[in-house]
Amino acid sequence: MLTGKKVMVSSTYRDLIEERTAVALTIAGQGMVPLFMESDAAIPNRGILENSLKMVAEADIYLVIVSNYRYGQTVVDPALNPDGCSVTEREFDEAEKLGKPICAFLLDDDVPPPSVKAAQDEAGNADKLAKFRARAEDPKRISK
Repeated sequence: MLTGKKVMVSSTYRDLIEERTAVALTIAGQGMVPLFMESDAAIPNRGILENSLKMVAEADIYLVIVSNYRYGQTVVDPALNPDGCSVTEREFDEAEKLGKPICAFLLDDDVPPPSVKAAQDEAGNADKLAKFRARAEDPKRISK
């Protein structure tokens, strides 16, 4: 058992609440500590992206759940996010850069979005999401 290891759980939020809850219970059940942005204390002089990248750095393991229709929030910050990635993808980039073990779960393609409106709202990000999903499931990226 990997007691005490900190595992950052990264994903879009609203569409994956149930999955995040299941992952948190599994992590805790293994004696590890789940780290979530929504339970992080707000730091007034840092934005969401800076806080999330700091959490990636503090984690021992990075776990990402990638939606099949939602790319997620993009923070405009030329210094921290020059490529205009979603917060989730930017966290993934940081975990790779820092050499963190990465555990990636991808929502099955046949799982429908919760509503037609939700799918329509994300339609403009379909290409970005497809590229991110391909990166996340690339076997060459998997930690040995």
